[in-house]
Amino acid sequence: MSALAAQIGAAAVLLAAGLQPPGSAPAMQSARGFLACNGIVARIDEPSTGIRGLYGAPDRRLPRVGEIPASRAGRLGREPTSFPVYGGSDGWLLLSKDGDPGPERWVIGLGVSTGVSASVGRLAARAASLPVIRTRDGSRLDRHAELLDIVTCDGDWILGRWRIDEPAALLYPRLFPIWQDPDIVEFWTPACNRNVPGCDAPRLPRRGPRNPHPYDAEEFE
Repeated sequence: MSALAAQIGAAAVLLAAGLQPPGSAPAMQSARGFLACNGIVARIDEPSTGIRGLYGAPDRRLPRVGEIPASRAGRLGREPTSFPVYGGSDGWLLLSKDGDPGPERWVIGLGVSTGVSASVGRLAARAASLPVIRTRDGSRLDRHAELLDIVTCDGDWILGRWRIDEPAALLYPRLFPIWQDPDIVEFWTPACNRNVPGCDAPRLPRRGPRNPHPYDAEEFE
């Protein structure tokens, strides 16, 4: 099969699945600039007993205004720290809302995740947006990939950075990943309420390295 025929065949498969081939779809909704979200319940998903710094603005050069533990003591040992998120901007998450006393509280979204029960990832934070990744059998995305970081949020949606663990179970454009071996991809999904049974899929051990991060951040502070 010629290279052109292979590309045409791959494009046909993506179109049949409702996905857009590389180069034909609009750009991903930007993470730059402030976006408000609706108190999405997120968690620090790193196995750490350390702390994460809180800042008065999305800028690590500023003095800290507080700290948040990466995990807390729970009934079954150390448990990830959970918190509501009210806004996002280019890799940072806002943990305070209008009317809260004191300065704003921002944390880097590195290693922060939330519940996602969707089977489709999209280009923008709306259900009518073009899909860019989906599971082949309609199962949840988080059964075949791991949400590594929340880049930003918009309403009840998150822009997540995911590591693909089972590529054969997913349909997405070949040139879509921002990093490869393993594939790392970014897309929008609605977040689900982690307090509702069934929101989180069973956790799987990490099966690959973390990805490089495009914003200035340290894995642990």
